[in-house]
Formats: sequence, C-alpha cells, structure tokens
Amino acid sequence: MEENGEVLCARWGEERYEILGTAVHCGKDVALIFAGGSCPHVGAVSVGMYEPLRRSATVSTITVFTHRDDCLAVKCAKGASARLHCQAAVTVGIHIDKATQEELRILEENFWACSEELIDRLKQEREGWERENE
Repeated sequence: MEENGEVLCARWGEERYEILGTAVHCGKDVALIFAGGSCPHVGAVSVGMYEPLRRSATVSTITVFTHRDDCLAVKCAKGASARLHCQAAVTVGIHIDKATQEELRILEENFWACSEELIDRLKQEREGWERENE
C-alpha cells in the first residue's frame, strides 16, 4: 500500500513563470498543490472523485472570489482522479499582476507540464506498489 504522507515535488519554468507542484499521498488518495507566478496563493480547490463503474471522475470545486484558478484545478483533478483511480484534491494558486496573454499562456503551459510530471510519477509509483503486492 502507498506510504501515507509521502511527498513528491516538481518545478517548471523560471522566475515569475515558475510553477511548484507538490503531491502528498493520503492513503490510496492524493492531494496536489500548485503555486506560482509572482504571487502564489490559494485560488481554487477541486476534488476529483473516481467512479469505478463508469471509469471516470466527477469534480467538485470551490473558487476564491475573483480568482480564475478553477479552470486549471477542475481539469487537473478530473484527470488525476481518472488516471490514478482514486480521489484527488487539487489546489491551484497562480498569479502575475497585470499579466499579458503571452504570460498567461506560459504559466498555463508550465502548470500542465508540472502537473503531468507529478501525475506520471504517482502513476508509476502505484503500478510499482501493485506489482509488489500481487
């Protein structure tokens, strides 16, 4: 079984475009936190809930007033939950003051690269644990 509280980290981008991702094992479930830009914060929290019979996930989200981090949190939680077959809580808080469209594109690109790295590593760990426990 997974190690409760084991932490994985990933970083993508540089300076004000850097995204820091952290994943924590919560038993068979996971919590992922992504922060970055020039003003990291908590902007949205989404929980992906895996539905084994449908082989998909549904998501519930809370968004901090005036924040738009939910766009990333929802998609990431749904994807993580479906790929990992567990509940996945995803917190996102990324911000640059007066960001241009190009800066937002760079931040989003770095977010997806960071999230994919963490989810891939979590998936590999799960597959390893499953092989060990067969």
